[in-house]
Amino acid sequence: AEAELTHVLNEFAEQRMQTELSQTHVSRQLGWLSPMVAIRTLSMLVVGTSIETHHRFLREAEALRFEFVQALNKVHVEKLSYKDDMNRNKDAAATQKARVGAENWQVLEDFNFEVDKAKQRMHRSLAAFLQLLLWIVLLVVAIRTIGKRLI
Repeated sequence: AEAELTHVLNEFAEQRMQTELSQTHVSRQLGWLSPMVAIRTLSMLVVGTSIETHHRFLREAEALRFEFVQALNKVHVEKLSYKDDMNRNKDAAATQKARVGAENWQVLEDFNFEVDKAKQRMHRSLAAFLQLLLWIVLLVVAIRTIGKRLI
């Protein structure tokens, strides 16, 4: 049941992420119209705080969560008796006997998310870099044109 529910929820999450990604691509195109959008897009892509990185984090965290829950379920089935579990609130000793050991939670501490490699981030940021470069060229041309008129 956990696997089926996770599969259904992951499908909805993927659909949502695709919608977010589509919206992000549209908003990134506005960098051709606004240098602030180009700067924001470029900075987010280069440092690894883009929507793509966020989505990868969500996927990895969900995979870890699912594995963790499955492992706890396995421990619960294989190492704890039904009787101990049912009587866990009887007294302190029964509560202790029905507990899952702390070593089973270690997987959460071992999770270490890494942003994409610099080469991949630079490849993703090429369009934003070109947008910003265009804005710089336009600014230089405007300054030169206005400067010639003032002299």
